[in-house]
Amino acid sequence: MLKVKTHIQAWYEGSLLSSWRIAISPNGWTTREIGQAWLKDHFIFYIKIRRTG
Repeated sequence: MLKVKTHIQAWYEGSLLSSWRIAISPNGWTTREIGQAWLKDHFIFYIKIRRTG
C-alpha cells in the first residue's frame, strides 16, 4: 500500500493484474469508504467463489 494523493497511471501501467483495484483519497490513506468498497466488491466476491460445501 502506498500513501498517495495523486493518481498517476504511468506508475504501474502494464504491471497490474486485472483483479487489482486502485483508489485514492483526499489524505492519501485508506478511508473507511475505500475499505468497505474493497470488502464488498473484491474480498467477499472472491471468498464466495472459493467456498466449498
